Amino acid sequence: KQWYQRRVRGTTVQRNVNLTWNLESTPLQIKTNSTVDSGDRIKVTVYNGTYDEIGEVGIQFTTSTNTTQYLIRHCTTSGSWTDLPVQPSDDNPDKIWTLSKTEESLVLACNGVVLLSIEFSEITKPVCVKNWGGDVVEYIEFTGQDTASQSYRALGCPALTIPNSVVGSWPKQTVGTTLEIECMTNYTLQGVSSLNCSIEDNGSWSDSIPTCETSTGIKISNSFTMGILILFFRYSFFD
Repeated sequence: KQWYQRRVRGTTVQRNVNLTWNLESTPLQIKTNSTVDSGDRIKVTVYNGTYDEIGEVGIQFTTSTNTTQYLIRHCTTSGSWTDLPVQPSDDNPDKIWTLSKTEESLVLACNGVVLLSIEFSEITKPVCVKNWGGDVVEYIEFTGQDTASQSYRALGCPALTIPNSVVGSWPKQTVGTTLEIECMTNYTLQGVSSLNCSIEDNGSWSDSIPTCETSTGIKISNSFTMGILILFFRYSFFD
């Protein structure tokens, strides 16, 4: 749990402010420290490119039942809160919630554990797939009823550097991105040739970071190379 708290710092949440956010390409992470009986809520409204409301995602820490509940406007029963099918651990109030969406589904996770997965086409309400289906989300807003969200950030994988590779360094990447690794001339790739930014563990690379080594496996320093050149010229002149 300390790992999650350390890694996800993010931006302080401001209510009733529209944020540019393509949810289909950039999963949203939200940090809270509400206990299950606090009565606090996470409430995020999502909009399309013309600022028309698509729906709202809500998470409620219920006082009456001591459970965590959810609501997805236009998909769940109007105004009705439902217990999450998998309840988050309440050992520590510090939690990182991850909301990710594809064109067909919505997934909610907490501290890396999936609590809810909804396929829009399987919901009996036609307005669910009509509003939520497709690549539609362009803006989000933490509503004035949100009392739980402290900070937010985009879920992604950390920047990385591979010395002697053709690209050299890559900035932080969003989930779903694949990097192709190629080494410079006279260097050999040790490890995988591609890395995928995975949603697992709150955004991590799919494999160990590869390296680019000299073809002989020996890293030759500049001083060593200079020494060889000096010896070559010295004995060339005296022969």
